[in-house]
Amino acid sequence: MNEYELLRDLQKLDIEIDELTHNLANLPQQKKAEKLKNDLQSLDKLLKKEQDFLVSEQGKQKKAEGKLELLDLKIKHEDDKLYSGTVANPKELKSIQQEVNLLKVQKDEMETGLLELLDTMDNIGSEIRMLSRKSQDLGKEVEQAEKEYKKMADEIKKRLQDLKAAGDQLKQGISSAMLSLYEKIRKQRKEAVVEIAESICQGCFMELPAEEVDKMLQSDKLWRCPQCRRIIIR
Repeated sequence: MNEYELLRDLQKLDIEIDELTHNLANLPQQKKAEKLKNDLQSLDKLLKKEQDFLVSEQGKQKKAEGKLELLDLKIKHEDDKLYSGTVANPKELKSIQQEVNLLKVQKDEMETGLLELLDTMDNIGSEIRMLSRKSQDLGKEVEQAEKEYKKMADEIKKRLQDLKAAGDQLKQGISSAMLSLYEKIRKQRKEAVVEIAESICQGCFMELPAEEVDKMLQSDKLWRCPQCRRIIIR
């Protein structure tokens, strides 16, 4: 196999390497996994927000129950004064009774508020349980998507490794000067080496003079298309 044939085969490998490298960077499985992970992060932020809200409401519950306990003690204290017989003054007894009534009204309002708070906390708890289930389910989807992406990526990486090894083998039969020129052209164009078909360059499709093509076909000299400067193989 001559040097031009080696270049042609090397280019086939390099083009496939380029395509696989592009595919590896744009795998739909990766995009799917990333979208699912972003969705999971958003869901977990919402879950954390609800959990923090619940903690805040639990603090309010504890504070309200503490106030109710103190209020009960105060009502009991006033009731004891009212019925202990130690207070005989009718005016003072009336004042105590009014105070007890006001305290009981206040207690009713606080108990109503506490019940509303407990109802809110129940709703938050239900929301947290629902979000937790969604988070677990979505987490499994993320795990599955990442497995699919890794499987596909590993297959491509293995193919790339094999192609590069095959390319390194081919390069051993190509002169350093020719290889350097080939790699320089490939930095600018997808194809660095092209064939001539019916006197037409298959890179830029410029028609070359028949006399020049005949000379090229009969020579081992390096020829490049005068238009696109690609290496012409034969």
